[in-house]
Amino acid sequence: MIDTALLPQQIIVLTAAAAQDEYGNAVPDWSAPASRTIAAYVRPAAASENVADRDAVTAQWQVHTNDLAITALDRIVYHGVTYEIDGKPLTWDVAPDGEVGHTKLLLRRVDG
Repeated sequence: MIDTALLPQQIIVLTAAAAQDEYGNAVPDWSAPASRTIAAYVRPAAASENVADRDAVTAQWQVHTNDLAITALDRIVYHGVTYEIDGKPLTWDVAPDGEVGHTKLLLRRVDG
């Protein structure tokens, strides 16, 4: 577990409700997601711009938190901007010292 003094930012975790499409497949329903606010340490990870076919800017943030329940299907709101989780969050259920672990994840947003 990360000491809460080292988690100065607040982020909102959005989790979609389960729904079905017209073929009976499970799909996420983002019309009214469940939300929870958690403490985190957020730092810039990368930014890039692609101007070959269109003007697109990608921003990435690295997040560390004690929340072990975040999944790749969740979305994160940080400073009022909604990001998708890029890849599977890395969760340490138990830290090397035997304490409860933490989660590290990458946020990604593409504009343009």
